[in-house]
Amino acid sequence: MLTIEKDSKAEEICIHGTPESLRELAKKLWVIAEKSETQGKHHERITTAKGSDPELSTQLQGKAGEYSVINTLAICGRDK
Repeated sequence: MLTIEKDSKAEEICIHGTPESLRELAKKLWVIAEKSETQGKHHERITTAKGSDPELSTQLQGKAGEYSVINTLAICGRDK
C-alpha cells in the first residue's frame, strides 16, 4: 500500500511505500508508458478505493498540518 501526500503549499509530493508497493507503482508506470507509446495516450487512476492497483492509504505519514493525503492519483501518458 502506498501513501501519497502533498505539502501545504502543494510544492512537494511525497510517496511513502514498502519496497513491494513501490515496485507495484513502477510496474504500473511501465504499463502506462507502453500503452501511451502504442495508443498515443493513456491514463489511469490509483485511488484509496478497495481493488485499486496499487491501493493508496489514507493514513498520513508526514507531519500533520504540514502534509495532507492525496486520495486519487491520475497518471497520464502521451506519445510525445
